[in-house]
Amino acid sequence: MSDSEGPEVMESRLCGWWAHLLELDCIRLWLNVSESVRASRVVDREGISIDLAMSNNSKRSRVDLARFQEMYGLDPEDSTPYTHVIDASGLTREEVLEAALKILEEQK
Repeated sequence: MSDSEGPEVMESRLCGWWAHLLELDCIRLWLNVSESVRASRVVDREGISIDLAMSNNSKRSRVDLARFQEMYGLDPEDSTPYTHVIDASGLTREEVLEAALKILEEQK
């Protein structure tokens, strides 16, 4: 991430955190989505019920929080280290990309 020969764009659940902790001067994008939209997207992708999707998402959030707190001492749902937040709840994939590209272009 700090290698000058490394990629210009990186994506992972914790990239923004690592960039923040390394004090890298870069854009860190956080994509936010409501719980109901997140569950609806799981339903569309996996063909399960909305109740099961909500339950699975809740369980995953609890497990991830415990794991990331134990391993790294951080909350993966905390957007504090990110420089920009995009609320993707009402956006299509294309609109999310457009919003991200706009942020990147404005920071050049």
